[in-house]
Amino acid sequence: MISEFQDTVPQRADVPPQVHLDYNKYENVLEHMDSGIMLFDNRGILTFINVQMAKLLELPRDLLSGCTLMQMLSLPQMSRFKKKKILRIYRETIFHRKRYHELTDEYGRHWLVTVTYGDQMDGDFLFSVKDVSDYKQIEQTAYQNDKLAMLGRISASIAHEIRNPLTAIRGFIQLLRPHLLQLGKDEYARIILTEIDRANDIISRVLNNQ
Repeated sequence: MISEFQDTVPQRADVPPQVHLDYNKYENVLEHMDSGIMLFDNRGILTFINVQMAKLLELPRDLLSGCTLMQMLSLPQMSRFKKKKILRIYRETIFHRKRYHELTDEYGRHWLVTVTYGDQMDGDFLFSVKDVSDYKQIEQTAYQNDKLAMLGRISASIAHEIRNPLTAIRGFIQLLRPHLLQLGKDEYARIILTEIDRANDIISRVLNNQ
């Protein structure tokens, strides 16, 4: 744990006791966060891992503490799936300087992995893993709703474009109907008008079901 590692580092004599108390307080906060937290020092050794992270990895903390990343990946107790995900995050962080990673675990849950490093970390790497499944579900629902809304607008536009010529055809057939009646062809006009009405009914049902 961080406090155990800190005890091995020579301390200045003039460091007030309150600093150590604050340090323990912050460690307790990390312990009880709902996000998984683990810290690798500048030598690549895992110096801190909270309860939630150990649960996510499905391994006991005492087995993980003090391991390097490669030693973690060589643990037979860790699933092959998790090893592949961890290795992918490592490569993207080191070679592509990515700080945020999204992944889906073997149970279908969505996770956001945040990696903090740089000058402010003095060479350490802090990994934070948060379950974002609920946010993903909301995002997917919103996306689906947007697609349905877009489909509705497209359908309404198509229906409008179809109804315009149908209305024109209906009007001209009604104008021609007296002439067709004189020719004994009124049945043709009736069939055309019936089919136009049927087409309009179909369009209305489609729009009402959006």
